Amino acid sequence: MVALRQHGFSREDIYRILDKGPWVLAFCVSKSINKIFVDLKTDLKLDNSEVVRVLSHCPFLLAQEARYRGRDVYATVCTLLDVGVTEQQLVEDCLRFPSLLTAPPDRIHGWRSLLEGFGVATEKRLFGKLLRKAPFMMYVNPPSLFDQEETQPYNDNVSVTASGFIVYEALRILQLLQEQGFSSRCIDRIVRSSPSLLLSDSSVLRQRLVMLRYLMQGYSRDKSVAEGKTVTDESPPSPPQSLAEEILKGVGQPSSSSISPTTGLNDPSIRTGIRASETCAQREGDSMNDAYTTGLLETMLYSYPTIINVDASHMRSVSNALRASGLRRLDATTLVKRYPGILHKDPVVLRSILEFLKTHCGLRKGDLLPLLLRCPKILSKSYASLLPLVDYLYEGLGGTPLMLRRTPAYLSLSLDEYIRPRAEFLRAFHIDPLCNGLSFLINASPDDLATLANVQTDVFYKFRTVYSNRWRTKQSNNYS
Repeated sequence: MVALRQHGFSREDIYRILDKGPWVLAFCVSKSINKIFVDLKTDLKLDNSEVVRVLSHCPFLLAQEARYRGRDVYATVCTLLDVGVTEQQLVEDCLRFPSLLTAPPDRIHGWRSLLEGFGVATEKRLFGKLLRKAPFMMYVNPPSLFDQEETQPYNDNVSVTASGFIVYEALRILQLLQEQGFSSRCIDRIVRSSPSLLLSDSSVLRQRLVMLRYLMQGYSRDKSVAEGKTVTDESPPSPPQSLAEEILKGVGQPSSSSISPTTGLNDPSIRTGIRASETCAQREGDSMNDAYTTGLLETMLYSYPTIINVDASHMRSVSNALRASGLRRLDATTLVKRYPGILHKDPVVLRSILEFLKTHCGLRKGDLLPLLLRCPKILSKSYASLLPLVDYLYEGLGGTPLMLRRTPAYLSLSLDEYIRPRAEFLRAFHIDPLCNGLSFLINASPDDLATLANVQTDVFYKFRTVYSNRWRTKQSNNYS
């Protein structure tokens, strides 16, 4: 206690140390505290109050220095700086999470070697950023690249917090992503975007990938059918004579010129060869289709990597909601491919929005996909925010569903802050707001609106400010 009070520890700091680590009293703190103070002040450029804060929140540093001679924070600090963490970031992280200074250097290098083995964060600065997003790497041990099965956790005398826990799932996750045929560039993007994925269950991740692959397979197959071709039609077909000769050669039969007319293709061996050739062609087409599906899936995950965190059951519910709203399977998968963020949406809310577009807006089923592809922000709206927009367009402006189909961006804008002031400005000068179409109303610049009204641009700005203030005051009075 005397040693702690001599180094500036207040009574609250000592109570915090005893609360977090009462076993510190079992060590000779008076001999190790001087070394800890020197290391923190020299290596991290901390002042006396900051050193007291770090040690009071992480008393294990005192026990570590007292128990492991020569094992100080200098090695950990040098390792963190070596893997790409800047000095300023290291000081900030230490003040927030002082326990990171107890991480063994071998643990940090182990995580870096594991990720670099799969092409993740190969650059120095990238691993430093990843380490800040994944602080669990400071506290749990990584598996080895040569680990095949989960073995009994080892206990070493050097590692500290959670030293007996090895995250074998991290290796399984990386191997699963590699088995899917993804490139190292895609794996790097996925892991750096969601590093917590390394702690998830590999079976759960496999279900998500199976569901995403199912959606992409539906897109590739339905698209090939819609275009009137199959995957195997990409290669030019061989002439019938050469194909028959290849079949006969494969089954060890004479050429087509020596086949008797009475036998022909009714021979059992020839029919077997034909079936074998058809099976090979089907397998080749399936492999090409799988490669095409993998390419689509990799492209989607690279552009939107967080989609891999969505549960498989939620993906299925969203897909069913799209199908139940009248979209075909090709339309649903096209929408998922173009806008992967739709898989994050609530299926109930998503279905209510689609039903609203059909019933209240007067749109047909065939109009939903083009409208959503042109303006996917509509799916981020709620029913309460879409209803005033549609009512103002149809009842206030005299618009039609055709205008809405041609200008879907109208539904993504703010009615009170953007659309209503523009329309009322033109009405104030006895001009129909839809005289040049709905697209002109929402896309025209203030200069174009002022020119149409034959006034200066400052008049529009003043009118918009005054009208918006009066409208907000009116709305607040109605609510009160």
